[in-house]
Amino acid sequence: MDIIINIFKTMIEFAFQITGDWGIAIVLLTITVKLLMLPFSIKQRIAMKKQIVFSKEIEAVKKKYKNNKKRQDDELNKLYLNNSKGMFGCFLSLLQLPIISGLYMSISRLPVEAMIMLIPWAMNIGSTDDKFIVPLIYTIVSILPSIKSIIPMLIFGLVITVKAPIGLGIYFITSSIFTLLEDIGFKIYSKNKVFA
Repeated sequence: MDIIINIFKTMIEFAFQITGDWGIAIVLLTITVKLLMLPFSIKQRIAMKKQIVFSKEIEAVKKKYKNNKKRQDDELNKLYLNNSKGMFGCFLSLLQLPIISGLYMSISRLPVEAMIMLIPWAMNIGSTDDKFIVPLIYTIVSILPSIKSIIPMLIFGLVITVKAPIGLGIYFITSSIFTLLEDIGFKIYSKNKVFA
């Protein structure tokens, strides 16, 4: 894990040398990592869509052959055999965890005491936001893709970011905006696609 953290630390320091602002450096690093992980994320989303279709197919077979156990088992075995090839996408989220964790830890370990352009009211990127603006922005942006579960996400977002350093808040906001755009893009892409 230290290797990943050191890579991200080097990348964020390089981005800071280019931009001269730690907040913008965090945004650039987050977007870069998210773009690199985008193919995995898309494969994971496709696998999730296929899993939904697969679940519906299982229910249809169970319903169709509810009075013929032998035929039901044969059809279910065919479905399981065909679907086992597409299950790799579900494991992609596990591959992403070390990267996301490394990015998070590299940002949280920044020993930075400097003002940033993105959060002008903050005197230190490593301090918490006493005005609670960063936690609120992150919480609102993170719940947009899943409006259905607003209240739990609102509470969760506030609890996580209220005591988090502003640098992590910037990371959370950038990551959530990217995820929102990715979600919108995937919905447009998959609107007329059949995942079977």
